[in-house]
Amino acid sequence: MSSLPPSTGENHNSETIGPVPARAFAQGTGVILQVIGGAFLMVCCCMCSTAFQWDPQWTLPEAESIEPTPPRGRLADLVADPGKFGLMVTVVASTVGGLGLLGFGLGLQTDKPRAAWGAVICVCILLIAMLLAAYGLWWGSASWPARVVNALMILVVLVLLPFTITALRQVRANPPSGELNLVPYDYDPKKDLGHH
Repeated sequence: MSSLPPSTGENHNSETIGPVPARAFAQGTGVILQVIGGAFLMVCCCMCSTAFQWDPQWTLPEAESIEPTPPRGRLADLVADPGKFGLMVTVVASTVGGLGLLGFGLGLQTDKPRAAWGAVICVCILLIAMLLAAYGLWWGSASWPARVVNALMILVVLVLLPFTITALRQVRANPPSGELNLVPYDYDPKKDLGHH
């Protein structure tokens, strides 16, 4: 069994580990936003594909016993059934909000100058939409799975809000250049590896 050489207290990794990037937290927040955005899209897919399991199905005698009502407009139908409105807003917000989180998260990770503002605005709009949906789901007749999913999404968005605000502060304190870092046409990675 080989023994390790005694430690001299020197940091042997000082040459390989560079300085911490000025916007490291913002870039990490971008990765988190991408993961959460993808998860929101998956939640939307699962909600849409399993919605028939949540709501009780009418039997034929129940459907025949319902009195026909005069047709209403779509807006009047949503106002009459807040649960339907809440579920609709949850699905739309998780889809559009998930895509927004994915996009702005990628922008934060790649140091795009306006991505931090976009992330904060996206999270704020998503939070407002989810709170509106929660009002409809809890005020109207909605299934418990829809209410629980909405509550969990509100909790996740509330956790994301301080992250995006901190990332915005970091980007404002150390703004990226905004220039495109293009690889020269004659760049050869094999030569670059040979220098190290």
